Amino acid sequence: MIKILIADDEPLARARIKRLLAANEDYIVVGEASNGEQAIALCKQLQPDLVMLDINMPKQSGLEVAAELKQFSIPPAVMFLTAHSEHALTAFELAVDGYLVKPVSEQALAKAMAQLSKLNRTQISLLKIITLAINLQV
Repeated sequence: MIKILIADDEPLARARIKRLLAANEDYIVVGEASNGEQAIALCKQLQPDLVMLDINMPKQSGLEVAAELKQFSIPPAVMFLTAHSEHALTAFELAVDGYLVKPVSEQALAKAMAQLSKLNRTQISLLKIITLAINLQV
């Protein structure tokens, strides 16, 4: 089960994403935040696997939240949900894991979530190294 935190200052946007995610039993929305500060606090408390962030939020922008989350010892994946496609370059400089432009369609969300679950060769190699190290310690 993938634990998800939705952070968006628009209640209708949060409700829509939550409704779209509810169609898949592998996803559970563990919390909702209406501003950047609340998003950080809930991430520390709830330890979500994925944070879906609006970029333009009060108190702290989604860009600021993403930068702070990337400093966690084990950061959650970060996916932006925004009506502003001009922030894409900054988002990818922060090494976010996805970028969806509102209004988010069911197909776009499904594609982004599927992409999120794919491991790349580096990650697989690291998992093999970690598994080997654990087995050697046992």
